[in-house]
Amino acid sequence: MREIALDDDDVTMCAGVRVLTPEATALDLLRVRRRFGMRDAEALRGLVVAADLDPSSLGRCLAQAERAPMGRQAQRRFRDTGFDRTDRSPA
Repeated sequence: MREIALDDDDVTMCAGVRVLTPEATALDLLRVRRRFGMRDAEALRGLVVAADLDPSSLGRCLAQAERAPMGRQAQRRFRDTGFDRTDRSPA
């Protein structure tokens, strides 16, 4: 378990409940402290496609948070998942 500070734009309302936005969820998945396996990569790719997230935007967020806990590892996982920073789909 870990605690991170959320910005107001990291949270949205869904059925009357405050939840992480899809982008914040994707970034959170990339920063998980446990092993990041094939199922995690598939979940990330599915979230990006289903929520129509821009991988280049995620890449920029990861670069800005490089010094955050698990920041560099999150960048590596993002690349290993197959996203190109200029493409909208996994490789």
